[in-house]
Amino acid sequence: MVLTHWLLTILASMFFPGLQVSYMWGNFSAVAISVWVIAQKDSSDAALMYFLGMILTIITDIIILGFTYQVVFLAMKDSSIRFGFSAAVANVVLKGVSCYFIHVTYRKRGGNYKVDLGLFTPNQPADHQVDSSKLGTMQL
Repeated sequence: MVLTHWLLTILASMFFPGLQVSYMWGNFSAVAISVWVIAQKDSSDAALMYFLGMILTIITDIIILGFTYQVVFLAMKDSSIRFGFSAAVANVVLKGVSCYFIHVTYRKRGGNYKVDLGLFTPNQPADHQVDSSKLGTMQL
C-alpha cells in the first residue's frame, strides 16, 4: 500500500499542475511516517500517528482537489491533466482502505483509544463505588 500511495502521489504531482505544494508535502510526509511504521513493527505510537496523518491528508486532499477541480474542468481536452487528477482521486479513495488496515495494525500492536464519551461504560465493581456521604468532605 505504501508504494501505491507513493506512486499515485508522484503521478498526480507530475501530470496535474494545479495541485498545491501542500498536497505534495502532506502526502510525502504520510509516506515517510509509513516507513517508520514498517521499520518499528511493535510501535503502536507509530501506527496511531500514521492513522491520524492519513485522516488529515484525506481531509486536505478533498479540499485541495475540490478547489482545483475547476482547472481540470477547463482543460478537459488535455488527457495528461485528467490522468493526474484521476491519480489524485484514486489516492484519496485508497487512503480510506489503508486507514482500515492501519487501524487493524494499531489494534494488533496493543493500541487502545483512550477516548471515553461516557455513553457505554460498563458497571463499576462494588469496591470502586463512591459513598455519597463522603462527597462533600476532603481528607488529607
